[in-house]
Amino acid sequence: MTTTPDPTDTTTNPDTGQPPGADAPTAPGGGEPEDKGTDGSEAAKYRRRLRDTEGERDTLTATVERLQRKLIEDEAGRVHKMVKPAALWAAGTTVADVTTDTGDIDPDKLAAAAAAATESLGLSVKPRTPRADPSQGGGRNTDNRASRGGWAEALRRN
Repeated sequence: MTTTPDPTDTTTNPDTGQPPGADAPTAPGGGEPEDKGTDGSEAAKYRRRLRDTEGERDTLTATVERLQRKLIEDEAGRVHKMVKPAALWAAGTTVADVTTDTGDIDPDKLAAAAAAATESLGLSVKPRTPRADPSQGGGRNTDNRASRGGWAEALRRN
């Protein structure tokens, strides 16, 4: 004969810490509870997992920062014409100084940081590449050559 638990009974089972009639705890997979040994070994397992996870997080954080620095340097060189974009870091600029809260590059902050780094380190802006002026020294006017007579005319004695 099976007895049903009394719903008005508020005592707990001292072995399980649950009210009478409650199911026994099951393992995470839904099976029977596994024998985990001592609490110390379980805690050590969680500490190891935590250290591994923290290590992965630190590696990923370093990778993201390295990529952000590269993007910032590329934009400083391309848009702001810095000769040495790595000078941003030498001037004390950090990634957080030139990015938004979401991690995107803030053009205004980058322009200010590039100007400050260029001024404080005495760097110059990339010089403009000179282009040839087609009206100077081209000598493509054939009418002018014909009227002069060339070298033979210049060397002929009068």
